Amino acid sequence: MEDGRQSPTKNGNIPLKPPARRRLGSGIAIAVCLLMALGPVIFLGLPQEIARWYVAAAMEHDLLDELDAAEADLDKAIEWLPENGDLYVRRAEIRLQQKDFPGAMDDCQVALQKNGQDFRPALLRRMLVHQRQWHHEEAIADSDLLVEASKDAFERAESLNARAYARALGNVQVTEGLEDIQAAFDALGTEDNAAFLDTRGYLYYLNGDFDNAVRDMERAVQMAEDERSSFVMRREELQKQVDERMLDRQARLFKENLAVLYQHRGLVYESLDRPEEAEADFERADKYGYSPEDGVW
Repeated sequence: MEDGRQSPTKNGNIPLKPPARRRLGSGIAIAVCLLMALGPVIFLGLPQEIARWYVAAAMEHDLLDELDAAEADLDKAIEWLPENGDLYVRRAEIRLQQKDFPGAMDDCQVALQKNGQDFRPALLRRMLVHQRQWHHEEAIADSDLLVEASKDAFERAESLNARAYARALGNVQVTEGLEDIQAAFDALGTEDNAAFLDTRGYLYYLNGDFDNAVRDMERAVQMAEDERSSFVMRREELQKQVDERMLDRQARLFKENLAVLYQHRGLVYESLDRPEEAEADFERADKYGYSPEDGVW
């Protein structure tokens, strides 16, 4: 009843109700028992859960290109889980985008200490940090470790391609780079890979084999354009399942990938004395964001 009085039962009696203090005491007792039983579970799970929240916030800020805020979120996540090497790799990625190479390097080193010296995500980021600083010998050394740390054929193919491309970027050990990329194709079991074709085409170019270079580069560009067109056609459907900002990020990655391919093909066309085609490719590369300073190379 709305006036706070108790309703009589069918036989007219008022049901007994325990005193409020007694009910409160029982509730406290139950809560204490639950805490005693679940306390260790809550205590152990809480840091992971809070760290997960901060990682989610960092991802949100990253998608908005708010890198300082993303880094601050990851600082907090690491405070809660300082032994988790993956968090340091995530922060290294953000710091790499900010061109904070010493900070990114420190994070990679800590991640390797926490998760082991064969921790591939940290080795890959450390290699990228070296490359962004034009430390090509160190980048190749890290790519050696990536190859050694490969656990299956796919990882081996990716690692061999990474080492081949590290050699290409430094314009050193070109013959060894060509051997690496062929071994990568063999491990992959197919040559239908635009990134791998670009690596081999660029190595052919550096080796002065322009005919093979243009063959690989034209195929790589066509494959990458087809992949981008397929993404554009499917984007409306993907919007029903994926955050729009993640699709924007993917679209940007497609363009940046094509920027590198067009730049490399332009160099090959230039060497083949096809200046108009070279100039058209260089313009496309600029349009899509080719920028060695920003790691798009």
